[in-house]
Amino acid sequence: MEQDTTIQDKSVEAMIAEIYQGEVFGEAFVCQLLKRYRSPDEQYKLGTLLQLETETKARIRPIAAGYGIDLVEDIESRTGGKNAADALPAVEWGELMSLLLEPSKDSSDKYRAMAEKMPSELAAFAKAMDEHEYAIHEFFVKENNGQSAQSVDHFVAMLQNPLPKPSLEN
Repeated sequence: MEQDTTIQDKSVEAMIAEIYQGEVFGEAFVCQLLKRYRSPDEQYKLGTLLQLETETKARIRPIAAGYGIDLVEDIESRTGGKNAADALPAVEWGELMSLLLEPSKDSSDKYRAMAEKMPSELAAFAKAMDEHEYAIHEFFVKENNGQSAQSVDHFVAMLQNPLPKPSLEN
């Protein structure tokens, strides 16, 4: 994979800040989707993705603070996530999963490129961020490949505080 030259030119601080704000964007994006997709299964999957975004953001904070990065969540990141979700067409769940497959791959590739550029003292952080974005892409892959029942398993394994699964009666 050829790395994006803009990533190659970014400082470690700029990449950490971008990753942090990316989680803010992701939280807002998923929150908007939670308003649209209301079945217990959809709510569980999106809620689990939201929990992943939130827990990941919390894990980034100490690293960001250690590098002197502002911990204020940019309103532009939150608004951007909300607006990106609002801009999606009103489609059924399966079509949404298809629409988000390519953007999730792009994001995963971008995080992998940033992880490769991180200094050795941030190797564990870089690996975790790479795995985080890959898990999101894997979710969309599984949803698109008929593996819906296992699509959030990777998320759940990464969480400190997983959501309860919906009961079968719902």
